[in-house]
Order: sequence, then structure tokens, then C-alpha cells
Amino acid sequence: AIYTIEYTGAKLTIKAAEPTPGPIDPDPIIPDPATVVVTIKGHINTAVYDGAEHSVSGYDVSISNAQYKESDFTFTGEAKAACTDAGIAYMGVTVTQFTNKNNSFIVTFEVEDGYMQIDPRIITVSVADKSVEYNGSEQSGNTAYTFSNVVDGQTATITYTPAKGTSAGTYDNGSYANDLKVMSGSRDVTDNYSLWSKTKGKLIITSLDNENFNVSFDANLDNVVYDGNGQKPKVIVKDGDKTLVEGQDYTLTYNQNVNA
Repeated sequence: AIYTIEYTGAKLTIKAAEPTPGPIDPDPIIPDPATVVVTIKGHINTAVYDGAEHSVSGYDVSISNAQYKESDFTFTGEAKAACTDAGIAYMGVTVTQFTNKNNSFIVTFEVEDGYMQIDPRIITVSVADKSVEYNGSEQSGNTAYTFSNVVDGQTATITYTPAKGTSAGTYDNGSYANDLKVMSGSRDVTDNYSLWSKTKGKLIITSLDNENFNVSFDANLDNVVYDGNGQKPKVIVKDGDKTLVEGQDYTLTYNQNVNA
């Protein structure tokens, strides 16, 4: 230690000397702020349309520097999205809603917005087959259709033209129009649906039961005389009181009609 001695009259004083100041660094070294990347990823939720509101909220945080904490920044937005109809509703989370409050770090925010997605509801429509007996007139298949998987309380409609035919056989010529409509009360909710398949109803016309036919000849067969040629007496075929038409309602062939 360095001391100074002062003598005044009969008094002797010993003092520790003031330390000599060292040189002042004109450019002190200040550490640079650490850099950090904060990744924000909004939550995602999906659902199938059911007429109810669905929502999603919140986000996940990933930080590149362990010394930087989630409490070192603020968020001023609202990480939430909700929707009822088919489509996508975004949260609207952006970089500008995040602010660093720790000056020891240079922070870069990377944001991926979250969203709520509702997919269209898949439905089908079908018409049942119809079987009828041949009656000589044009007949039609079923017109009533049935939808599947429509939300309870909602009503689906579509225009359907039934299969038609006259002769015995199977007809698959019904058709649907492209005019699907689904209503929820007075609200049109058609855009929330996807019509996956349309099954047409077949018309099946069966042949008449031969046991119900009444066959007679329009001539007295006792008066037919052998002439070496095939005889073809006119035939009358009735289904009850209705006279059937040859070539349209039935076919007629002759055999063993030459010799007596």
C-alpha cells in the first residue's frame, strides 16, 4: 500500500494514498445479441359437414435457442378459427402479431397460420327396381328415390325420370337431372354436399302367364280341306277381355299344318 505522511505542528497524520486510475478503454467490448428463430405453427382441425359449428384454437412454438423462452415475446392476436359450412376458415395469425421483449436476442418469427377445414358430406341416391307383367301398354318404373347420409333435419331433392318400356324385358333407361338441392329449413345448404353415386331403378316387364290366355280360331277347322299347302287359320288370343295383337303382344308359328 502507498501512504502519505502529513506533519502539522505537533500532529503527525498518515493517510493511505488515493489509487492512481488506470487507462480508460476508449472502445469497450459489448457482446452482440444472440440470434434466435421462433417458429409458430397454428393448430389444424378437420371435420365432415354435419350442420354444426366446428372450431380450432392455439399454436405450437419451436425456439432455436434454448436460452430464449416463450415468455420473452408477446402475442396480440387471437389464435382461433371456426366454421359451419364446407370450406376453410383461417385463424389469421401473422408475424406482425408477435413482438420480442428481450433485447439480448435478435428474434426472427416464422409463422404458419392454423385453420379449421370442413369437408363436403358424401351422399348417394337410389331408386328401387320395379317388376310388372306385360299388358301391351307402355309402363313406367318407380319414381320415388331415397337419399343416404343426409344430415338429420335436412331435405334433399332431385329430378328423376323413371325407366319406361312396353314389351317384356328389362329397361334401365331412367335418368337423373343435375339439379340436386338440399335445404335446411329455408336455407340452401347444397354446396355442403357431394353426390357420390346415382342408382337408377330398373323396369322389369315379365311375359304373360300362358295359363291366363284364351286362344281360339277365327274359322271352323272342320271346314278346312286338304290342298297340299300349309293351312294358317287366323288365331284370336285374349288376355281376359283384351284381344292381343300378333307380332306385338305374341308371336305365332305353325307346324304340322299340311297333311290331314
